[in-house]
Amino acid sequence: MKKFELVFIPGPGIGHLASTAETANILVTRDHRLTVTVLVMQLSYDNKSMDHIQQLSASFVGKSIHLILLPELPISEECQNGTPQPSIEIYKPHVREAMAKHVNSQTSPDSPQLVGFILDMKFRSEIKGVLINTCEEIESYVVNMMSSGSSSQVPSLYCVGPILNLKNTVNQVNILKWLDDQPQASVVFLCFGSMGSFDEEQVKEIAQGLERSGVRFLWSLRQPPPKGKWVAPSDYADSKDVLPEGFLDRTASVGKIIGWAPQVEILAHPSIRGFVSHCGWNSTLESLWYGVPMVAWPMYAEQQLNAFQMVVELGLGREITLDYQKDYHIERSKLVTAEEIESGIRKVMNEGDEIRKKVKAKSKEVRKAVMEGGSSYISLVHFINDVLANLSNGKE
Repeated sequence: MKKFELVFIPGPGIGHLASTAETANILVTRDHRLTVTVLVMQLSYDNKSMDHIQQLSASFVGKSIHLILLPELPISEECQNGTPQPSIEIYKPHVREAMAKHVNSQTSPDSPQLVGFILDMKFRSEIKGVLINTCEEIESYVVNMMSSGSSSQVPSLYCVGPILNLKNTVNQVNILKWLDDQPQASVVFLCFGSMGSFDEEQVKEIAQGLERSGVRFLWSLRQPPPKGKWVAPSDYADSKDVLPEGFLDRTASVGKIIGWAPQVEILAHPSIRGFVSHCGWNSTLESLWYGVPMVAWPMYAEQQLNAFQMVVELGLGREITLDYQKDYHIERSKLVTAEEIESGIRKVMNEGDEIRKKVKAKSKEVRKAVMEGGSSYISLVHFINDVLANLSNGKE
């Protein structure tokens, strides 16, 4: 059987790599003619990427998926000052070199034929199609509007999501045991992504808002990097140092402070009722998949747009703030008050029955989308067919 190869070039970071790996898994499972090679950028600000890469490598054994690790490069001065894009730019010669070596190594008659690149980068005019980690059930208006445009203006769109890595790959017994001891649908989970953290003054406001709300909570509290540096947060040696005096004692019966969080496993737990989130797209999809209403606190990149969509357009969450902007160039961002935090949490935890029904209904829709016959399932079939049709038409 003739094999065909797709090469994925995701951006740096666990979030990009995880969704890329899961897409690769789905493709090679769906069509055994396909193989996937993933070029992995390693930036030194992402401390947990290597652990994740090793887990992926182990999971790919026996599958038609291969990782090529690009050299770990020092963070550029621009990236250190809060702009990650230049660090991606410095990988271009390494990508070219890696691809040249890879293509030249495929000398056997049985070697797969390269049929295309999947780039997790900016929209380019020369692309033939866009593979999107969403589904029509979430973004029907945008999908229909773009699909109605001229084919010369808009490339083919393939909405194939939600693409999520839902496998339990971590061992966090203490966290899950604590959740097991909580009543069903009683806990608000606070987590702000792999790059999310706050200064001490903001941490105290969050703590006060939580305590005043009176709800049970699980809070992923991370130590921010040095000011002005785009590097990943770390876990506190002792979170008591940044929390209000006596907070841990007063909330010991209802709350738990943790460092890095196994987010998927937590959102899947029946004790979780609400999710205070930065509204990164992976987190947004995970909350919809598990039917957990979001309390939006977007921070940077496209997160404000995601939050607006979930809260205002779809009515699937409530907000603490929609205009917060994390800025690594200034001393600190605006302060979100304990009153705002308490109010946002209460809207979902105490008053959110109607939202919860809507989120549960949407969860059923997005799960159906990836099942056989669903919109995303069919879209992925079209993508595979179009890739191979382009090859047969001499358009690779």
